[in-house]
This record gives sequence, C-alpha cells and structure tokens, in this order.
Amino acid sequence: DTELPDLLAVLIILWQCWRRQQKGRSLSDRSMGIIGLNVEQWRRLRNVLLGQGVLEKTASGQYVMIRDADTIRLVDISGWLGQGYGSDDQVLSEKLVKALPWIASYDGLMRENRQMTEQNMTTSLQKLFSSNNYSQDAGDLNEN
Repeated sequence: DTELPDLLAVLIILWQCWRRQQKGRSLSDRSMGIIGLNVEQWRRLRNVLLGQGVLEKTASGQYVMIRDADTIRLVDISGWLGQGYGSDDQVLSEKLVKALPWIASYDGLMRENRQMTEQNMTTSLQKLFSSNNYSQDAGDLNEN
C-alpha cells in the first residue's frame, strides 16, 4: 500500500474523529487500519496530534478530538508536520475520492494553494469538513 501524504492522512484522522464525535463515538486504533492508514503512519501522526493537544486518549483506549475544529487551520497542521504551504498532495486512490466527500474540496484547495497560499491555508477544519452536503452515512468507513 502507498502511504498517504501526511497532511491528507491527518485530515482523514481528524475528519473521522469529528464525524464520530457528532454521533457520540470515538476513534480506535483498529478503525484507522480499516480506513487505509498503515500502522506506522497512524502511530506517528497520532503521536503528533496527541503532542499538539488535538487528540486525547480516553480511559478505554479510544481517541477523541479535544480541540474545536473551527480553531484548527490547514496551516496549523502543515506546521505540526514540518511542511510548507506549497505541498502538492494528490489523492492517490479512487476509493478515497468516493468514500470521503470532502476530498474534492481538499484537492481544490491544494491547487489554488499555488496562487493564494496564505488565504487558503487559514481555512479551519470546521469549514473544510462542512463544505459538502452529504447524507449522514456518507463517508463513514466502517466506524468500528
């Protein structure tokens, strides 16, 4: 399996947390494997998010996002990952495009990024994740 670009992988992790928390659920290590992140990348990025005070591990070993999605911007995530604004991430899998309705918005932001970097990178996760109208069940990849 090809490893996802870190920025995209973090967005998937945080989106999964965001969606699950809207339903009163949390994120497990197991669910990240089902979604397509390899164990090594998940552990590395999970530790970054724990260290940044974005995720917290619950008493049951699950993970929850403890920061409001409206306070996290794409530029923040890029900084945590040590990336500049101009990252040229591209979606690697047709399955991801179909499963995650916000991927098209993400790809659009990255293309515009070359021209309007600072403006685009101030977009919050709340704005990104709420950018598409989709059914309640869309994008839920085996929420175990």
